[in-house]
Amino acid sequence: MAAQRLTIEGKVRPFAGSIVSLDHFRYREAEEVEARMVVEQPTISLYCLDHANRRAIFVETPPAIDLTEAPFYNVVQYDAAEGLIAVSYETLHQLADEIAFDPQRIILLYSVGRCGSTLVSHALSQADGVYGMSEPDVFTQLRALRAADGSNDAEVSDLVHDCVKVMCAPARSEGATAWALKLKSLVIGLGDIFYSNFPEAKVIFLYRNAVGWAKSQARAFGLYEAPFQKALPRSQQLFARLNPLVQSYMATRTTTISSIELLSCNWVAVMDGCLELQRQGVPMFCMRYEDLQVAPQEMLDAMFAFCQLTVHDSSKVDRVLARDSQAGTSISQASLREAARELPEHDVAELLRLIQQLSPTLSPDTIVPHTFTPMKVDVNGE
Repeated sequence: MAAQRLTIEGKVRPFAGSIVSLDHFRYREAEEVEARMVVEQPTISLYCLDHANRRAIFVETPPAIDLTEAPFYNVVQYDAAEGLIAVSYETLHQLADEIAFDPQRIILLYSVGRCGSTLVSHALSQADGVYGMSEPDVFTQLRALRAADGSNDAEVSDLVHDCVKVMCAPARSEGATAWALKLKSLVIGLGDIFYSNFPEAKVIFLYRNAVGWAKSQARAFGLYEAPFQKALPRSQQLFARLNPLVQSYMATRTTTISSIELLSCNWVAVMDGCLELQRQGVPMFCMRYEDLQVAPQEMLDAMFAFCQLTVHDSSKVDRVLARDSQAGTSISQASLREAARELPEHDVAELLRLIQQLSPTLSPDTIVPHTFTPMKVDVNGE
Protein backbone atom coordinates (compact mmCIF):
# COMPACT_ATOMS: atom_id res chain seq x y z
CA MET A 1 0.00 0.00 0.00
CA ALA A 2 1.32 3.41 -0.97
CA ALA A 3 1.12 6.80 0.72
CA GLN A 4 2.38 10.21 -0.37
CA ARG A 5 4.99 12.14 1.56
CA LEU A 6 4.40 15.91 1.65
CA THR A 7 7.30 18.26 2.37
CA ILE A 8 6.37 21.17 4.65
CA GLU A 9 7.43 24.54 3.24
CA GLY A 10 5.62 26.71 5.76
CA LYS A 11 3.13 26.72 8.63
CA VAL A 12 0.20 29.06 8.08
CA ARG A 13 -2.48 28.19 10.63
CA PRO A 14 -4.74 31.28 10.77
CA PHE A 15 -5.28 31.21 14.55
CA ALA A 16 -4.52 28.83 17.41
CA GLY A 17 -8.09 27.65 17.95
CA SER A 18 -8.86 26.82 14.34
CA ILE A 19 -10.00 23.28 13.56
CA VAL A 20 -7.19 21.17 12.13
CA SER A 21 -6.76 21.34 8.37
CA LEU A 22 -4.21 20.58 5.70
CA ASP A 23 -4.52 24.29 4.86
CA HIS A 24 -2.45 24.93 8.00
CA PHE A 25 0.61 24.00 5.95
CA ARG A 26 2.24 25.09 2.73
CA TYR A 27 3.67 21.94 1.22
CA ARG A 28 4.83 20.21 -1.92
CA GLU A 29 4.34 16.59 -2.87
CA ALA A 30 7.40 14.37 -2.51
CA GLU A 31 8.07 10.65 -2.87
CA GLU A 32 5.73 7.73 -2.32
CA VAL A 33 6.23 5.75 0.89
CA GLU A 34 4.87 2.53 2.38
CA ALA A 35 1.52 3.36 3.99
CA ARG A 36 1.95 0.90 6.86
CA MET A 37 4.53 3.20 8.42
CA VAL A 38 1.71 5.41 9.74
CA VAL A 39 0.44 2.60 11.98
CA GLU A 40 3.86 1.26 12.93
CA GLN A 41 6.04 4.26 13.78
CA PRO A 42 5.28 6.11 17.05
CA THR A 43 6.71 9.35 15.63
CA ILE A 44 3.86 9.49 13.08
CA SER A 45 0.37 10.52 14.19
CA LEU A 46 -2.93 11.39 12.53
CA TYR A 47 -3.44 15.16 12.34
CA CYS A 48 -6.45 15.83 10.12
CA LEU A 49 -8.49 14.83 7.11
CA ASP A 50 -8.22 16.35 3.64
CA HIS A 51 -11.86 15.50 3.05
CA ALA A 52 -12.14 17.24 -0.32
CA ASN A 53 -9.47 14.91 -1.67
CA ARG A 54 -10.47 11.95 0.52
CA ARG A 55 -7.13 11.69 2.28
CA ALA A 56 -5.99 11.37 5.90
CA ILE A 57 -3.02 13.57 6.81
CA PHE A 58 -0.40 12.37 9.29
CA VAL A 59 2.40 14.43 10.82
CA GLU A 60 5.94 13.29 11.53
CA THR A 61 7.39 14.64 14.78
CA PRO A 62 10.85 14.25 16.39
CA PRO A 63 11.42 11.21 18.67
CA ALA A 64 11.90 13.56 21.64
CA ILE A 65 8.31 14.81 21.37
CA ASP A 66 5.98 12.99 23.79
CA LEU A 67 2.44 13.68 22.67
CA THR A 68 1.01 11.97 25.77
CA GLU A 69 2.41 14.84 27.86
CA ALA A 70 0.85 17.55 25.68
CA PRO A 71 -2.01 19.56 27.22
CA PHE A 72 -3.34 19.88 23.67
CA TYR A 73 -2.30 17.08 21.32
CA ASN A 74 -3.05 18.88 18.06
CA VAL A 75 -1.14 22.03 19.08
CA VAL A 76 2.07 20.09 19.71
CA GLN A 77 1.54 18.08 16.52
CA TYR A 78 1.38 21.30 14.52
CA ASP A 79 4.27 23.03 16.27
CA ALA A 80 6.58 20.00 16.08
CA ALA A 81 5.60 18.72 12.62
CA GLU A 82 8.62 18.06 10.41
CA GLY A 83 6.79 16.38 7.55
CA LEU A 84 3.40 15.15 6.37
CA ILE A 85 2.14 11.86 4.95
CA ALA A 86 -1.10 11.63 2.97
CA VAL A 87 -3.06 8.37 2.96
CA SER A 88 -6.15 7.83 0.82
CA TYR A 89 -9.40 6.95 2.58
CA GLU A 90 -9.36 3.59 0.81
CA THR A 91 -5.90 2.79 2.16
CA LEU A 92 -6.85 4.16 5.59
CA HIS A 93 -9.74 1.71 5.71
CA GLN A 94 -7.50 -1.18 4.67
CA LEU A 95 -4.99 -0.28 7.38
CA ALA A 96 -7.72 -0.04 10.01
CA ASP A 97 -9.09 -3.44 9.02
CA GLU A 98 -5.67 -4.98 9.69
CA ILE A 99 -5.50 -3.58 13.23
CA ALA A 100 -6.79 -5.76 16.05
CA PHE A 101 -7.09 -4.62 19.64
CA ASP A 102 -9.53 -4.97 22.53
CA PRO A 103 -12.18 -2.20 22.30
CA GLN A 104 -12.73 -2.55 26.05
CA ARG A 105 -9.32 -0.90 26.39
CA ILE A 106 -10.48 2.32 24.73
CA ILE A 107 -11.37 5.15 27.09
CA LEU A 108 -13.38 8.11 25.78
CA LEU A 109 -13.30 11.26 27.89
CA TYR A 110 -16.08 13.78 27.22
CA SER A 111 -16.47 17.03 29.13
CA VAL A 112 -17.92 20.54 29.15
CA GLY A 113 -14.36 21.90 29.24
CA ARG A 114 -12.73 23.98 32.00
CA CYS A 115 -13.59 21.22 34.47
CA GLY A 116 -10.36 19.34 35.16
CA SER A 117 -10.46 17.20 32.02
CA THR A 118 -6.83 17.91 31.09
CA LEU A 119 -5.72 16.81 34.56
CA VAL A 120 -7.85 13.67 34.32
CA SER A 121 -6.42 12.93 30.88
CA HIS A 122 -2.88 13.20 32.24
CA ALA A 123 -3.81 11.03 35.23
CA LEU A 124 -5.13 8.34 32.89
CA SER A 125 -1.80 8.39 31.06
CA GLN A 126 -0.06 7.40 34.30
CA ALA A 127 -2.00 4.13 34.57
CA ASP A 128 -0.22 0.96 33.49
CA GLY A 129 -0.15 0.54 29.71
CA VAL A 130 -2.24 3.63 28.91
CA TYR A 131 -1.41 5.89 25.98
CA GLY A 132 -3.24 9.19 26.37
CA MET A 133 -4.24 11.72 23.72
CA SER A 134 -5.55 15.08 24.94
CA GLU A 135 -7.74 16.66 22.26
CA PRO A 136 -6.76 14.95 19.01
CA ASP A 137 -8.55 17.39 16.75
CA VAL A 138 -9.40 15.12 13.84
CA PHE A 139 -12.57 14.22 15.77
CA THR A 140 -13.51 17.90 16.04
CA GLN A 141 -13.12 18.04 12.28
CA LEU A 142 -15.37 15.00 11.93
CA ARG A 143 -17.97 16.64 14.19
CA ALA A 144 -17.95 19.63 11.86
CA LEU A 145 -18.31 17.32 8.84
CA ARG A 146 -21.34 15.51 10.27
CA ALA A 147 -24.51 16.75 8.60
CA ALA A 148 -27.28 17.93 10.93
CA ASP A 149 -29.80 15.71 9.14
CA GLY A 150 -27.64 12.61 9.53
CA SER A 151 -27.35 12.18 5.77
CA ASN A 152 -23.62 11.40 5.90
CA ASP A 153 -23.61 9.45 9.17
CA ALA A 154 -22.46 6.24 7.48
CA GLU A 155 -19.36 7.90 6.06
CA VAL A 156 -18.59 9.78 9.27
CA SER A 157 -19.00 6.54 11.22
CA ASP A 158 -16.53 4.73 8.98
CA LEU A 159 -14.02 7.56 9.41
CA VAL A 160 -14.43 7.63 13.21
CA HIS A 161 -13.82 3.87 13.29
CA ASP A 162 -10.76 4.06 11.06
CA CYS A 163 -9.26 7.13 12.75
CA VAL A 164 -9.50 5.61 16.24
CA LYS A 165 -7.79 2.42 15.13
CA VAL A 166 -4.93 4.05 13.22
CA MET A 167 -4.34 6.53 16.05
CA CYS A 168 -4.05 3.78 18.63
CA ALA A 169 -1.91 1.37 16.61
CA PRO A 170 1.57 3.03 16.65
CA ALA A 171 1.78 3.20 20.44
CA ARG A 172 1.59 -0.60 20.70
CA SER A 173 5.27 -0.77 19.74
CA GLU A 174 6.02 1.19 22.92
CA GLY A 175 3.96 -1.08 25.16
CA ALA A 176 0.53 0.56 25.06
CA THR A 177 -2.33 -1.79 25.91
CA ALA A 178 -5.03 0.85 26.50
CA TRP A 179 -5.81 4.21 24.94
CA ALA A 180 -7.44 7.27 26.53
CA LEU A 181 -8.87 9.89 24.17
CA LYS A 182 -9.80 13.19 25.75
CA LEU A 183 -12.10 14.84 23.22
CA LYS A 184 -13.00 18.49 22.80
CA SER A 185 -16.29 19.33 24.45
CA LEU A 186 -18.58 19.48 21.41
CA VAL A 187 -17.26 16.17 20.06
CA ILE A 188 -19.86 14.65 22.36
CA GLY A 189 -22.03 15.26 19.29
CA LEU A 190 -20.32 12.16 17.85
CA GLY A 191 -20.96 10.15 21.01
CA ASP A 192 -23.59 7.94 19.40
CA ILE A 193 -21.23 7.16 16.51
CA PHE A 194 -18.39 6.29 18.87
CA TYR A 195 -20.81 4.03 20.78
CA SER A 196 -22.01 2.25 17.64
CA ASN A 197 -18.41 1.50 16.65
CA PHE A 198 -16.95 0.80 20.10
CA PRO A 199 -19.83 -0.13 22.45
CA GLU A 200 -17.39 -1.77 24.88
CA ALA A 201 -15.29 1.40 25.30
CA LYS A 202 -15.18 3.00 28.74
CA VAL A 203 -16.88 6.40 28.75
CA ILE A 204 -16.10 9.18 31.22
CA PHE A 205 -17.98 12.48 31.45
CA LEU A 206 -16.73 15.52 33.37
CA TYR A 207 -18.85 18.57 34.01
CA ARG A 208 -19.21 21.64 36.17
CA ASN A 209 -21.78 24.03 37.61
CA ALA A 210 -22.69 26.39 34.77
CA VAL A 211 -21.89 29.60 36.65
CA GLY A 212 -18.44 28.49 37.78
CA TRP A 213 -17.82 27.11 34.30
CA ALA A 214 -18.78 30.36 32.57
CA LYS A 215 -16.61 32.39 34.94
CA SER A 216 -13.68 30.09 34.18
CA GLN A 217 -14.31 30.44 30.43
CA ALA A 218 -14.34 34.23 30.76
CA ARG A 219 -11.00 34.22 32.60
CA ALA A 220 -9.35 31.66 30.35
CA PHE A 221 -10.30 33.13 27.00
CA GLY A 222 -10.77 36.82 27.80
CA LEU A 223 -14.36 36.83 26.62
CA TYR A 224 -14.83 40.49 27.47
CA GLU A 225 -11.52 41.75 26.16
CA ALA A 226 -11.14 43.51 22.81
CA PRO A 227 -9.40 40.67 20.89
CA PHE A 228 -12.13 38.14 21.68
CA GLN A 229 -14.93 40.59 21.03
CA LYS A 230 -13.38 41.44 17.67
CA ALA A 231 -13.19 37.73 16.83
CA LEU A 232 -16.73 36.97 18.07
CA PRO A 233 -18.29 36.71 14.57
CA ARG A 234 -15.59 34.20 13.61
CA SER A 235 -16.14 32.27 16.86
CA GLN A 236 -19.87 32.20 16.20
CA GLN A 237 -19.33 30.68 12.76
CA LEU A 238 -16.83 28.16 14.15
CA PHE A 239 -19.18 26.94 16.88
CA ALA A 240 -22.13 26.86 14.49
CA ARG A 241 -20.22 24.15 12.58
CA LEU A 242 -19.86 22.10 15.77
CA ASN A 243 -23.06 22.79 17.67
CA PRO A 244 -26.51 22.68 16.01
CA LEU A 245 -27.89 24.60 19.00
CA VAL A 246 -25.68 27.58 18.13
CA GLN A 247 -26.84 27.35 14.53
CA SER A 248 -30.53 27.30 15.45
CA TYR A 249 -30.07 30.08 18.01
CA MET A 250 -28.28 32.23 15.39
CA ALA A 251 -31.33 31.84 13.16
CA THR A 252 -33.38 33.77 15.72
CA ARG A 253 -30.97 36.73 15.69
CA THR A 254 -30.11 39.31 13.06
CA THR A 255 -26.78 40.27 14.63
CA THR A 256 -23.79 38.41 16.09
CA ILE A 257 -24.80 36.63 19.27
CA SER A 258 -23.14 37.69 22.51
CA SER A 259 -20.42 35.86 24.44
CA ILE A 260 -22.86 34.73 27.11
CA GLU A 261 -25.32 33.45 24.49
CA LEU A 262 -22.54 31.45 22.87
CA LEU A 263 -21.44 30.04 26.24
CA SER A 264 -24.99 29.09 27.17
CA CYS A 265 -25.56 27.22 23.90
CA ASN A 266 -22.33 25.27 24.32
CA TRP A 267 -22.85 24.28 27.99
CA VAL A 268 -26.43 23.19 27.32
CA ALA A 269 -25.44 21.21 24.21
CA VAL A 270 -22.79 19.22 26.05
CA MET A 271 -24.93 18.52 29.11
CA ASP A 272 -27.88 17.48 26.95
CA GLY A 273 -25.45 15.39 24.89
CA CYS A 274 -24.44 13.45 27.99
CA LEU A 275 -28.06 12.85 28.98
CA GLU A 276 -28.95 11.73 25.45
CA LEU A 277 -26.11 9.19 25.44
CA GLN A 278 -27.39 7.85 28.75
CA ARG A 279 -30.88 7.53 27.27
CA GLN A 280 -29.32 5.49 24.45
CA GLY A 281 -27.89 3.12 27.05
CA VAL A 282 -24.26 4.23 27.04
CA PRO A 283 -22.66 3.18 30.36
CA MET A 284 -20.52 5.96 31.78
CA PHE A 285 -18.65 7.23 34.81
CA CYS A 286 -19.54 10.86 35.51
CA MET A 287 -17.71 13.25 37.79
CA ARG A 288 -18.10 16.86 38.81
CA TYR A 289 -15.24 19.36 38.83
CA GLU A 290 -16.34 20.45 42.30
CA ASP A 291 -15.87 16.90 43.64
CA LEU A 292 -12.56 16.54 41.83
CA GLN A 293 -11.34 19.67 43.62
CA VAL A 294 -12.36 18.38 47.05
CA ALA A 295 -11.35 14.71 46.77
CA PRO A 296 -9.09 14.27 43.74
CA GLN A 297 -7.50 10.99 44.81
CA GLU A 298 -10.81 9.36 45.67
CA MET A 299 -12.33 10.48 42.37
CA LEU A 300 -9.37 9.24 40.33
CA ASP A 301 -9.26 5.92 42.16
CA ALA A 302 -12.95 5.36 41.39
CA MET A 303 -12.35 6.29 37.76
CA PHE A 304 -9.41 3.88 37.47
CA ALA A 305 -11.60 1.12 38.92
CA PHE A 306 -14.39 1.86 36.42
CA CYS A 307 -11.90 1.72 33.55
CA GLN A 308 -10.33 -1.48 34.95
CA LEU A 309 -6.91 0.16 35.10
CA THR A 310 -4.07 -0.39 37.54
CA VAL A 311 -1.53 2.15 38.74
CA HIS A 312 1.54 0.45 40.15
CA ASP A 313 3.44 3.72 40.62
CA SER A 314 1.04 6.03 42.44
CA SER A 315 3.72 8.72 42.69
CA LYS A 316 3.12 9.45 39.00
CA VAL A 317 -0.49 10.38 39.74
CA ASP A 318 0.64 12.42 42.75
CA ARG A 319 2.89 14.45 40.46
CA VAL A 320 0.01 15.07 38.05
CA LEU A 321 -2.13 16.35 40.91
CA ALA A 322 0.68 18.61 42.11
CA ARG A 323 1.33 20.37 38.80
CA ASP A 324 -0.66 22.64 36.54
CA SER A 325 -1.90 20.37 33.76
CA GLN A 326 -1.98 23.30 31.33
CA ALA A 327 1.40 24.79 32.27
CA GLY A 328 3.08 26.61 29.44
CA THR A 329 -0.19 27.52 27.71
CA SER A 330 -2.11 30.80 27.69
CA ILE A 331 -4.68 29.25 30.04
CA SER A 332 -2.24 28.01 32.68
CA GLN A 333 -3.07 28.82 36.30
CA ALA A 334 -0.27 31.40 36.40
CA SER A 335 -1.62 33.15 33.32
CA LEU A 336 -5.14 33.21 34.69
CA ARG A 337 -3.99 34.64 38.03
CA GLU A 338 -2.48 37.55 36.12
CA ALA A 339 -5.64 38.16 34.13
CA ALA A 340 -8.49 40.41 35.19
CA ARG A 341 -11.32 38.81 33.26
CA GLU A 342 -14.54 38.56 35.19
CA LEU A 343 -18.08 37.58 34.24
CA PRO A 344 -20.42 40.55 34.86
CA GLU A 345 -23.31 39.85 37.19
CA HIS A 346 -25.87 40.77 34.54
CA ASP A 347 -24.40 38.04 32.34
CA VAL A 348 -24.67 35.54 35.20
CA ALA A 349 -28.39 36.33 35.33
CA GLU A 350 -28.59 36.03 31.54
CA LEU A 351 -26.83 32.65 31.67
CA LEU A 352 -29.43 31.31 34.10
CA ARG A 353 -32.26 32.62 31.93
CA LEU A 354 -30.81 31.16 28.75
CA ILE A 355 -30.26 27.71 30.24
CA GLN A 356 -33.92 27.60 31.22
CA GLN A 357 -34.94 28.78 27.75
CA LEU A 358 -32.69 26.41 25.81
CA SER A 359 -33.30 23.28 27.89
CA PRO A 360 -36.01 23.53 30.56
CA THR A 361 -34.98 20.19 32.10
CA LEU A 362 -31.50 21.54 32.94
CA SER A 363 -30.44 23.82 35.76
CA PRO A 364 -26.99 25.36 36.34
CA ASP A 365 -26.31 22.84 39.10
CA THR A 366 -27.80 19.75 37.43
CA ILE A 367 -26.23 16.51 38.62
CA VAL A 368 -26.42 13.92 35.86
CA PRO A 369 -27.16 10.24 36.61
CA HIS A 370 -24.19 7.96 37.27
CA THR A 371 -22.20 10.77 38.91
CA PHE A 372 -19.72 9.42 41.44
CA THR A 373 -19.99 11.20 44.79
CA PRO A 374 -16.95 11.14 47.09
CA MET A 375 -17.10 11.04 50.86
CA LYS A 376 -16.35 14.79 50.94
CA VAL A 377 -18.84 16.86 48.98
CA ASP A 378 -18.44 20.50 47.95
CA VAL A 379 -21.80 22.21 48.22
CA ASN A 380 -20.56 25.54 46.85
CA GLY A 381 -21.06 24.63 43.19
CA GLU A 382 -18.63 27.25 41.94
